[in-house]
Amino acid sequence: MKVKLSKEEKKALRNQKMAAFKHRISNLRAKDTKEKTKKAYRPPGYTARKAGAVVFWILFGLMLFVVGVNMVQPSSSTSQAAMPTEKEENDSVKPEALQFAENFVKEYFTWGIGDDANNGRQERLSAYLAKGIDEQAGLDVDSLEYSSKLLDSEVRKVEELGENKAYITFLVKQELSKTVEKEVEVPDPKDKKKKIKKKEKETETKQSQKYFVVPVGFEGNYGIYELPKFTFLNEGTQLEVKSETDLKPVSDNGVEQSVKDFLNTFFGSYAVDPIEKLSYVLEDPSVNSGLNGSLEFVEVKDSKVYLGKKDGQYQVNANVIFKDPESQSQFTTEYTLLVEQQGSRFTVMKLNEGN
Repeated sequence: MKVKLSKEEKKALRNQKMAAFKHRISNLRAKDTKEKTKKAYRPPGYTARKAGAVVFWILFGLMLFVVGVNMVQPSSSTSQAAMPTEKEENDSVKPEALQFAENFVKEYFTWGIGDDANNGRQERLSAYLAKGIDEQAGLDVDSLEYSSKLLDSEVRKVEELGENKAYITFLVKQELSKTVEKEVEVPDPKDKKKKIKKKEKETETKQSQKYFVVPVGFEGNYGIYELPKFTFLNEGTQLEVKSETDLKPVSDNGVEQSVKDFLNTFFGSYAVDPIEKLSYVLEDPSVNSGLNGSLEFVEVKDSKVYLGKKDGQYQVNANVIFKDPESQSQFTTEYTLLVEQQGSRFTVMKLNEGN
């Protein structure tokens, strides 16, 4: 049975409960303040050490990332080293160079007889020739008996000679013509039953075919950097041309004269002899034919003899005059030879047409 309390007792009970509630709240606040005070305390250097640890782990992670990437992919420098470098193109073997050489061939093989024709040819060639080269490009205009015009020219060989230089070989076909007087028999205007002799002029023509080497160089524009020359090709052959430097002239006059005397023998054979006979004075395996009679040897115009790389070897630079047996025209061409003395005789070990 529930006991009824008086008003005073009820009031005292409420006050007691309220006091107990306030005491409980006070205890909770004190505990919270104590815990906050405890958490807020940091020993000296705590924050710096904490920040240093964070930075260390960040840098360590980045280092691991970089190492991983390098293991998967090679470095850019290694990749570039592994890639082959692209060879720079020689301007002297481009289509424009071939066209330039072909235009030069047309002007070279166009000539006539007399001062006007010679002056006209000289003027046309001046647009092609480098300074210092003979104005007629080696053609002896005083020896001309025939006029010439180009019928056809075909590229047969293109040989690079280093930076922006090349030899371009053409098969050239030309027509040679000259005016001749012939004595013919014609009816006598006074007596038609009789015949009289009369001189009449007529044009004599013939065709010629040769291999012609055009030295083309490029330095801002195209030009012929040395005298052109004649050669003979068994189609597909190649002559290797190398440039020599730091050459020393031969000081022994006797040796120099002996080498120069040998040049007359060699070029006389080179002009007309078959390879079987030419091989007695020529041991260059890259040359399998001489001129095969397409030109006649006239003389060695001038030559310079230098010491070779080995004892008994000599490099010779020679300007040689040949004559066309059909037109009687004379041409000066340049040759470089590696001559070796073998006992009492000389042999051409390497024939490089031009430097």
